[in-house]
Amino acid sequence: MKKASRKVVRAKQQKIAELQSLASLAPFLPQPQKIGIRPADDRQTAREMMEKAKALAAQGKSQDEIARELGMEPDSAPFQVRTGRKQRRDSTSRDPTPKDAPQERSIVVNLSEVTPSPVHWLWPGRIPLGKLTVMDGDPRLGKSLISLDLAARVTTARPMPDGSLSDLTGPGGVLILSSEDQPEDTIVPRLILAGADLARVGFFRAIGMPDGSERMVSIADINRLREALQGQHARLLIIDPLMAFLPSTVNSFRDQDIRSVLGPLIALAAELGVALLVIRHLNKTFMTNALYRGGDSIGIIGTARRGLLVALDPDDPTKKRRILVATKANLAALPSSMAYYTEKTPDGARSALEDARSFLVDALADGPIPANVLFREAGQTGIAVRTLHRAKGQMGVKTRKTGHPGREVKLLKVVNEKTRFLSEEED
Repeated sequence: MKKASRKVVRAKQQKIAELQSLASLAPFLPQPQKIGIRPADDRQTAREMMEKAKALAAQGKSQDEIARELGMEPDSAPFQVRTGRKQRRDSTSRDPTPKDAPQERSIVVNLSEVTPSPVHWLWPGRIPLGKLTVMDGDPRLGKSLISLDLAARVTTARPMPDGSLSDLTGPGGVLILSSEDQPEDTIVPRLILAGADLARVGFFRAIGMPDGSERMVSIADINRLREALQGQHARLLIIDPLMAFLPSTVNSFRDQDIRSVLGPLIALAAELGVALLVIRHLNKTFMTNALYRGGDSIGIIGTARRGLLVALDPDDPTKKRRILVATKANLAALPSSMAYYTEKTPDGARSALEDARSFLVDALADGPIPANVLFREAGQTGIAVRTLHRAKGQMGVKTRKTGHPGREVKLLKVVNEKTRFLSEEED
């Protein structure tokens, strides 16, 4: 009984396979309404084609060859002929890619051919060129101000806030992607106060479409970003905040999504030698490890080579002093923390410090002048000596002795008075 049952089951399986093969051949059979044949004739034709296909397979024909014999397109053969012998495989019939289409290839670099090179820095120890740096922090602590302060320094080849010099050989361009601040009322006024060369700063507003419409840029628009960076001769790309420029299809909490979209952007930054600075808000959890305080996927800080964190100084009872801390260092030792505070300048008003800064820029525009002449002219314009010293220190104006009595001063740098970093003496 068991043997009989197996035969019945096997017979049913063969019947089902035959019906499936007939169904798969249906699209290639003549249509009854066109040539006037009955459904019974249609099934008979299908059986004849199947028998012919089996016979061709027994002769060792490939699936493509069988399809041609039956008058079908080779790539559209909808069935696999089963016989008692092993079929000869035709790899071309199994590959859906056209033969003349470009094929994938492995790209392997022999490390013996790689020339070692040092890491180059936009801000030594804190922001490397050609790499991703993430700056985390709660709102209203000056993250955007710091990024614009750095932009001003890049465009004018001034030292960084700690006095270190960038590896850039001269002024560089800056490209800004910002969804929270507008250039007219926020970004440009802050850059002006920071002493930036506005001609070297670009704001990526949108991507123009062929129909004349515009759409928002995302970090997945690599070709458009390449055009903008090269057109701006940029050495710094600021993305503020990162979440606003992720593609809508990316799950910001999924590590694989984040790494797949950041990878091409980092490769572009490395290719062009651009420092990539992205700004991120903190999450609402309270963890002892600052690396886990950044919003969304851990893959963001994991991909970055440098991590920075801005926070209120817990030792300052006034809650005005902030600190800039390095949280991650893959390329060099962790740098020391820096303290800073922000100053608010009323719209349309100029402070005494601003007047002193403007005076120094104008007085030293044509080169060094004797210090006594500088201070005398400043007094004549109503600028106090103490205020001039303060502006002089912030702007990086250095004094040097000459071979003649007296001293000369020389304008070296300018800093953003909106975000003032404290020296170790002030700290």
